Amino acid sequence: MSVSEKEVQELKKELSEMKSLITDYVKETKNAANSAFSPDQMKSLAHELGQNVRGFFDDKKDVIVDQKKSCETKIQENPLASTLIAFVGGAILAALISKK
Repeated sequence: MSVSEKEVQELKKELSEMKSLITDYVKETKNAANSAFSPDQMKSLAHELGQNVRGFFDDKKDVIVDQKKSCETKIQENPLASTLIAFVGGAILAALISKK
């Protein structure tokens, strides 16, 4: 399993919504005489954003660890095939790079 495109899009949507909220708040308070973010408001917004991002990556950490273990197991089960695949991939990459 890997991070799905849908999950990435959801995170982008949440970040965009937070950006919109902050932008709207700045526009609203800009018109007021003494408007500015209070330290508590900034701290609260930053904390909420941090929790959303941290939660997303915490959820995906287990998936990444499982994928790494799966890959390592496959390499250990088939070392020759893994070596050949890596060699061919490197050769293709070298050929692409050297054509510049």
